[in-house]
Amino acid sequence: MSYRDEKAGMQLNDIARVRSGFTARGGIDGVRRGVLAIQQADFDADGFVGTGRLFRTDAAVSRHLLEPSDVLFRSRGQFTTAWVVPEEISEPVIAVMPLFVIRPNRAVVDSHYLAWWLNQRAAQQHFRQSSQGQTIQMISKAALDGVPVTLPPIERQHEIASVANLAAKQQRLEAHLLRCRYELLTLQLENAAHDFSETAR
Repeated sequence: MSYRDEKAGMQLNDIARVRSGFTARGGIDGVRRGVLAIQQADFDADGFVGTGRLFRTDAAVSRHLLEPSDVLFRSRGQFTTAWVVPEEISEPVIAVMPLFVIRPNRAVVDSHYLAWWLNQRAAQQHFRQSSQGQTIQMISKAALDGVPVTLPPIERQHEIASVANLAAKQQRLEAHLLRCRYELLTLQLENAAHDFSETAR
């Protein structure tokens, strides 16, 4: 059996362990001390929104602490996307339900590749077919465990993840440039309108 044949039929639960995020029974509030808590609202379609808005919890959460290679999966909402634990978080942190925590077997799968794969069409189609709820899409742990994963050699995974990261950065920069150009043009048009108004007086 070739490497291609062996890895083509993989599911997520063959290469990673999936667990639910911390269940905040009393809610996550703005305590000054405690462990940082990542919630689903701390991500948007483009990724992590930054550490500045993270809340903390003083609950006993030691067994829920994340590792740098963990992948977070948004299981509810209009988009079901995955991200590696943000590198800018340098202190203990947990993920809160309904986020799922995926801990990959790093000997066979690169975390950044895995997050990228879960965001691609094949995985997303699996999630749409497995989703529960009609107005708000909900992905169960069983559906996440069973998502098919194509797994090239680890070196190729690194390459794919690196190129995908660069492409995403380029897309964000181009979107930012377009916004800046639009704002500049709008300002120029406003100035032209004011200049005409002053001249007409």
